[in-house]
Amino acid sequence: MLETTLKTQFIPGTNLSGGLARADWRFLLPQLRYDTFVCLGVPTAASLPALASLGRVVLVVSPNHRVLSTLQRESQKLNLKNVKIVVANFKALPFQNGRVDLMYHIKEKREGDTWKIIFPEMARVLKTDGVIYFESRGFRPFFRRATMNGFTAAPPFWLTPFSGRMRTALPFGDRDLASYFFTNVMFGKSFKKRLASSIGKSLSRMGLTDYLAPRRAGLMQHAQNGRGAEPFDYLIAMAEKAGLNVQGCRIGISMRGPGNSNKVIFYLFEQNRRQPRAVVKMTRDPEFNHRLENEYRMLSWLKEKRFVRADSFPEPLFFDYHNELAVLGLSAVEGEPFRARTSAKPDCPLARDAINWLVELGTRSVDKTSVSSKNVVSGLFYLFDSFNRLYQLSEPHQAFLAEQIRIISERSHEFPVVVQHGDPGTWNMLATKQDRVIVIDWEAGEPQGMPLWDLFYFLRTFASWIARQQGRRDSFKNFYESFLKSSPLRVLLHDSIARYCDQVGVAAELVRPLFYTSWMHRALKEATRLTTDQLEGGHYVNLLRLTIDQKSSVMMSKRGANFVY
Repeated sequence: MLETTLKTQFIPGTNLSGGLARADWRFLLPQLRYDTFVCLGVPTAASLPALASLGRVVLVVSPNHRVLSTLQRESQKLNLKNVKIVVANFKALPFQNGRVDLMYHIKEKREGDTWKIIFPEMARVLKTDGVIYFESRGFRPFFRRATMNGFTAAPPFWLTPFSGRMRTALPFGDRDLASYFFTNVMFGKSFKKRLASSIGKSLSRMGLTDYLAPRRAGLMQHAQNGRGAEPFDYLIAMAEKAGLNVQGCRIGISMRGPGNSNKVIFYLFEQNRRQPRAVVKMTRDPEFNHRLENEYRMLSWLKEKRFVRADSFPEPLFFDYHNELAVLGLSAVEGEPFRARTSAKPDCPLARDAINWLVELGTRSVDKTSVSSKNVVSGLFYLFDSFNRLYQLSEPHQAFLAEQIRIISERSHEFPVVVQHGDPGTWNMLATKQDRVIVIDWEAGEPQGMPLWDLFYFLRTFASWIARQQGRRDSFKNFYESFLKSSPLRVLLHDSIARYCDQVGVAAELVRPLFYTSWMHRALKEATRLTTDQLEGGHYVNLLRLTIDQKSSVMMSKRGANFVY
């Protein structure tokens, strides 16, 4: 019961930005591990762990002794033993001919055109099959100098944003892929981001994006190796082992999210196709491999058991590791973001289908014999103890929450567990042309999860999106008015609970403890995205306080049962 959740350590700040969420340009490389990597220029200290992962030996070269000394101290603090500092001028690199596998030049502020200076030395020290990663604004002068010095470049990517941490990389000149990304990948929460996505989609259809997006990136090799390094060799090899041929596919990459736990996502398009054939997720940090391992298990199990229709979740294609990072290949599912298609009203057909899907998942996967109420209570009290170590609930609030867990122990020996998605927010749902939902991102899935938790969370995120569309930003006031006062959303929640309990077989007296413990669980998950100082201002711990304070609210079902919160 709750195997994934109970294995999780809820430590504040562990899902915040980290060093391995930096230097995402490395995911454009043919592989993620080399023997000797030379970085020309001084990287940020925060990016050092990511750069250190690229080579057995990582050499940071700069003529600036003072700055390098500071970087060396940071490297020692991080215990990055393979990072070496080299004080040298770029015109005369202190390396033997043909000894370097990978090179990257960090162009510093106010630095002039150094490519003319360093190309000859790069050509000298790079191995015959070595790779250079480059970024540039505009290509003509760059390509001329590269050709003059015996290099050839692979087809380039254009990057977003125009500066700073890379978020997307798209093949230069590919209108269809750019249009897909602006429609399905770059869709944001705010009005400004959605407007930017709409404008970007229009520009991509007119073929103007490449000219208005000045930031470019690519790979180059010695000219004798042909058209330059082909990226993503390891993805091609992994797919081939699973019987999937992706050789020659066009690839777009999304690297959204600043945290080490956020995944890099590759979208693989066959030639002349506007929809991807496959989607590949990859961890940035081995610490989070377990998430993709769990998603692969969950999707494989869903495919085998057929609890929900086959086209409502991605099909797992392959699972592997590269440079100790988990890689999960999935079938591409065709749909637009839920938030782009919903009417943002309580009677939205798409939201109704999402509720139907959650009810069906619970109904067809329910297991009333394998888990006892004693096991459930034990697991919930374990989470309750973890919660109390993080948050400072008042004594009455603590007592009330503990009492909700004890209510479950009063039930009969058996307890209905269900397959639980674990994170069914509106952002993890797509919409087909027929207004049917597709549910993605099963990393937090539970084969034996808690009933109703998914339903509560989906309706919470749906209500939040409605409020956002109406220009309301007070999340607690929105929750209170949506679910604790008379409203159409309250009726929707109430009717959905009643139907779920009827079809899954959840006793009415369990609704209340499940309601409160679901927000306790969300507060625990949220803790990993907060620093210790931010915990008491967390959204879900305060939502839990609000619902306990408003516990006298009563919802009457159409068949007369009382669900008291």
